[in-house]
Amino acid sequence: MLKFLKLFTKKFIFKNLSEHKLIVFDCINDKYFRELFKNTDYYSLSTRLERIETIFINFELIKFIFQNFLKRKIKQNYLISVIKQMRPKLVITLTDNSEEFSIISKYFDKEVPFYAIQGANRGDIKLKRTEDLKIYNFDTFFCYSPHEKEFYTKKKIKIKNYIYTGPIRASLALKYFKKERIVIKNKNDIFLPTELSYESPYNEFTNYSDSCKKLAEFTLSFCKKNNLKLIFCAEAEKNTEVFRKENEFYKNVLQKYDVKLTPKAHNYSAYQN
Repeated sequence: MLKFLKLFTKKFIFKNLSEHKLIVFDCINDKYFRELFKNTDYYSLSTRLERIETIFINFELIKFIFQNFLKRKIKQNYLISVIKQMRPKLVITLTDNSEEFSIISKYFDKEVPFYAIQGANRGDIKLKRTEDLKIYNFDTFFCYSPHEKEFYTKKKIKIKNYIYTGPIRASLALKYFKKERIVIKNKNDIFLPTELSYESPYNEFTNYSDSCKKLAEFTLSFCKKNNLKLIFCAEAEKNTEVFRKENEFYKNVLQKYDVKLTPKAHNYSAYQN
């Protein structure tokens, strides 16, 4: 009910959609795709309810949603109709573990290729049963290494093509350092990311915050014992609510240590640190 009421906070546009050669599925990684597709005509499609600011309404959209009402969720039918009207040559995402992306890619099978770029090592996929992974399906997977192909094949996930590229964020970080002439200076011995550890639990098998606490405690103890310099890297920028929560979490659970988090300075701060 709450999700339905939130729809009325969005902006409604009553018109037909313009065509785009490329659609980026899920706007959460826009900062990377803006760099990657700098000179390309692409449309960033928001797919998370909390990030959807504009809702398109036209006759074709309404018709498609009603005709497929019993086949899929309303949001999935909406996204399919939006993509159909934009007539892309390609749909791509960095959210490779999105079930919605796979569901929608099946609808466009042999019509529009759906490419996924590996965004992280996917613990959620590793923990799911093979039966639950049948939903995953996309045309091409730009992944870290042959290890992913071996793993996904073993899990019986349908992927037509594997292309080994390594992590895209690291590549973009290197490009950024060269462009900005950032010189990496080795002032520290150990790097530790916070990984937004105040959000818990991570999954049904383990308390993620507790795991991060143990890792941080061990690292701080190790540094103190061996007189090593640690850079404890925050996920958020200084003077933000998220940075305050990160600080609060670690100061509470690691009271015997002088915890000092280094705030995010730019998109690639973690790689620089």
